[in-house]
Amino acid sequence: MTIPFAAVTSTGDAITHLVAVSPALVGASPDTLPPSTLCGQTTRGEAPGVHPADAECGLCFEVAPYYMALPAYGALQ
Repeated sequence: MTIPFAAVTSTGDAITHLVAVSPALVGASPDTLPPSTLCGQTTRGEAPGVHPADAECGLCFEVAPYYMALPAYGALQ
């Protein structure tokens, strides 16, 4: 199953966050990360080796259910 999330780092703190990555989102692309995380932090970059389920931001996980029904890009985890 492919999920519409990716784990990322942010410019605001040292923990990992979630971003929604879906073709259903306006302006989304499988090649670029969204500018902000689910909790509103500015996205810095990918979190290599971190599965979205292992992201550390609790607020991102609180917001994630709103995006779970979105389709995902097949190339992303």
